Amino acid sequence: MRSPHPSRGAPEQPPPATDLAGRGRKGSVGRFARLLLGLLRELSDENAYHRHLAAHGAEPSAAEWRRFSEERLRAKYTRAKCC
Repeated sequence: MRSPHPSRGAPEQPPPATDLAGRGRKGSVGRFARLLLGLLRELSDENAYHRHLAAHGAEPSAAEWRRFSEERLRAKYTRAKCC
């Protein structure tokens, strides 16, 4: 029979399953939060701005943001729309 006390020579047991279930929920919330933040960054053009900086080898600045914004707006409004 096993001793209920770990100090008496019994091997240490893994945490109960309830602890693992709690960690799973926290992990799901964290994944959802990262997904939501990624979506918001994409919708706000933050990701596009970082790609622009990487493509042009530029550092973030007000002038570079202006250049990025003007390029995006120029491209958006020069495309012909069908209907």
